[in-house]
Amino acid sequence: MELPFISVNENPYWDIFSTLQAVWLAPSILLSYISYLCIIFTTISFGILLMKDLQFKLGNMNEKNDLEAYEYIKNCVKQHVMIIKYHRQMEVLFSLGSCAEVCNFCIIPCVIIVYSTMDYDLAFLMTDIQLAVIAVSSTFFNFWLANNFCVESLNIAYAAYNSNWIDRNKEFRKYIVLIMTMSQKPLQLTAAGLKPINMEFFLAILRAAYSLFTVLQ
Repeated sequence: MELPFISVNENPYWDIFSTLQAVWLAPSILLSYISYLCIIFTTISFGILLMKDLQFKLGNMNEKNDLEAYEYIKNCVKQHVMIIKYHRQMEVLFSLGSCAEVCNFCIIPCVIIVYSTMDYDLAFLMTDIQLAVIAVSSTFFNFWLANNFCVESLNIAYAAYNSNWIDRNKEFRKYIVLIMTMSQKPLQLTAAGLKPINMEFFLAILRAAYSLFTVLQ
């Protein structure tokens, strides 16, 4: 490529243009990916908010009389069932995408690192660093939110147990037992149904990526 009075194939113009290209490459990739990330983060965060709201409701029944508490706990059961259905829908929507993200996260960073060790060009090194940061950070936030989603689903059982259910009537206690029973199984988001997405899995992927990096190196 030739510009008037400038030969971009010669230094220092080549270094300047290649560096500018490297600086803008990663943000352009992030912008094309950000909409998918926003959908995932918003959907999981909304589920966490629903579970927090249910826990708050279960913890604020002590001041109610038996009749009010009975109607209140029935609404809590309905909300809990809605949360479980919401989790199933999320699993259907994002399970395969999460599996692809796990595969990319395991392979891309170590390949980028190995490539950067073989090529000492500043522009390529900047691109590699940006892409590695994007891959690690996006996967971390995804796994962190999914881990919190699972933890909050288990906290529903604790909130139900800590409510003043001992002094309530038999009908009320049946609904409390129902909520606690449904909360025994954590609501986990998985990667294609193969592995739960949580921080333990994130650390395992980091170890696997490092092992693959040492092999490729």
